[in-house]
Amino acid sequence: MNILILFLSIETSPRPTLPTVTPRPTPQCPTGQSACRTGNQCVPRSAICDGRYDCQDFSDEDDCARKPCTRYEFRCENGPCISIRLRCDGKVDCPFDTSDELDCRSKEGLNLKTYPEDQMIKEGREVVFQCRDEGPLRARVRWLRGNGLPLPPGSRDVSGRLEIPDIQV
Repeated sequence: MNILILFLSIETSPRPTLPTVTPRPTPQCPTGQSACRTGNQCVPRSAICDGRYDCQDFSDEDDCARKPCTRYEFRCENGPCISIRLRCDGKVDCPFDTSDELDCRSKEGLNLKTYPEDQMIKEGREVVFQCRDEGPLRARVRWLRGNGLPLPPGSRDVSGRLEIPDIQV
C-alpha cells in the first residue's frame, strides 16, 4: 500500500503579550508628548489612539473610542483602520494580525492547505487529514491516490476530510 504524506509549513503572526513591567514614576514629557502608563517613556500626542502601539505597555491604545473607518479604509481584526490601498498588497500592514492579507485573490487561484501539516502514522491506528482550498476559488477538494487506485478499504473522503481507519504499513 502506498501512502502519500503531505508536509506544509504555515507561519502565523503571534498576538502581542503584555510585557512584565514594574511601574515607575511618570516621566515629565516634553510639550506635545504624553507619558505611557508604565515605564519611563513618552510618545507624541498624535500617537494616542492612532491604532498602532507606540508605548511598550500598549497604554497609548487603551480606552480609545472606535471610530468608523472611511470608505477608503479597511478595518483590521484588531481594530484600527488602514488605507484600503494596503489591503491585499502582499505585505501585512495591520498591527498584530494579518487580516489585511486574508481572503485575497491569489494569482494561482488555488491555495491548498492540509491539516495537520504533519503527523506520526502508526500501524493499526486511524489517520485523519483535512485539505481545503483557502484561495479565492474555494474549490471543492477530493482525495485521490497517485496511482489511480481507490482509497484503502474503509476510508472516507467527506468534503476534503480523509479518514483512513486501521492503517496497515
